[in-house]
Amino acid sequence: MSELEAALGTLGAEQRATVELVRSLAEQNARVVEAMAIMRARARILLALCVVLVIAFVAFAAWIVTR
Repeated sequence: MSELEAALGTLGAEQRATVELVRSLAEQNARVVEAMAIMRARARILLALCVVLVIAFVAFAAWIVTR
């Protein structure tokens, strides 16, 4: 019987460790999702700036050609 109680105690400890691991992974996942949202926003800003820069370059090139 004591072997069963020892095994049960070990399983309980493993279960608590597993719960803590899952909680930690969930928190880490939330931070990764938040970081990805920030990166997406920055990528959109960078894309918009690149488009503006291309338009400015084309306008400048057209101005040089027609001058």
